[in-house]
Amino acid sequence: MKARDEDSITSAIQQVSDRLPDLKVYSKIYPDPDLGLMMVEAYKDVILLAREATAYFQGSTWGKRKRSGAPDLNRDRLTSLERQLYSLGRPARFETMEQAMRANFNRLRVKCDMLLAQRVEGLEKEMEGKK
Repeated sequence: MKARDEDSITSAIQQVSDRLPDLKVYSKIYPDPDLGLMMVEAYKDVILLAREATAYFQGSTWGKRKRSGAPDLNRDRLTSLERQLYSLGRPARFETMEQAMRANFNRLRVKCDMLLAQRVEGLEKEMEGKK
């Protein structure tokens, strides 16, 4: 489960890095209120994933441990154990988050395709009116 969680986190982060630039472009090209709400949901998913992934990798499922300046040789082993326990307590958590993000990004793309088609149709009508 730990490996699956980490694969899902990696995949989701890659997806975010691929899609975030698109969201900025979409908001400039299509000032549509419904699209804006969809983008809020997409950004919310990104924030929730980042928060959960940070907690997962910091091993903070039971709160933060006091860290001294001295190196802790058992730290990596303990963090790995905490990640495994976190995964057991929340099976497929990151996989579900990744799928939700993917679905939201897809809905955004479909909405933008529709807005583009509407814009093209409007331009065609405008060009016909000028003939």
